[in-house]
Amino acid sequence: MRHTTTSWNVEDRLLGDTDIPLNKQGIEEAHKLNDEGHKINPDVVISSPLSRATKTAEIVTGKKPLLEPLAKERDNGEFTGLKGSEVTKIFPYAKKLIFPKSNLHLGNRQGETFEDVRKRARQVLTKIRKKYQGKTVLLVTHADFLMMLNAEILGLETKKALGVYFPRGSIRKYEI
Repeated sequence: MRHTTTSWNVEDRLLGDTDIPLNKQGIEEAHKLNDEGHKINPDVVISSPLSRATKTAEIVTGKKPLLEPLAKERDNGEFTGLKGSEVTKIFPYAKKLIFPKSNLHLGNRQGETFEDVRKRARQVLTKIRKKYQGKTVLLVTHADFLMMLNAEILGLETKKALGVYFPRGSIRKYEI
């Protein structure tokens, strides 16, 4: 599951691993998803340690999540906090790199590559498979992490995985 809305989401800013909390809209969205969370009735709730994910998990399930540091969002480095339009103005080299199909790293000198995130997703998936076999697990995390987790589960190439969008508050179910 992807977390619900923050103020930076509304402003179209790159959040990355900055801990931006849910805004009022995000809290309301999570409460609306509460019924869905109880239908899932997870045995285990795991969350990124970033507050937007932990709060979404708590509201949706009514349970305190176990924190998984490896499930945090991708570090966007020097792009963090900027709008997409600002990135291309401040860093002209990024104009051709802002779209995932052109470069897996997005041209960022300080942040993580998608392959870095995919490695973390693989580690989280391995932990869940080993520790919670036969259990229903709800993992609440972030868009880039979810794209790479999805790639690992479905065996997609990283570039293809970047075209799979996870709307805020969306829940995907997998048998793993």
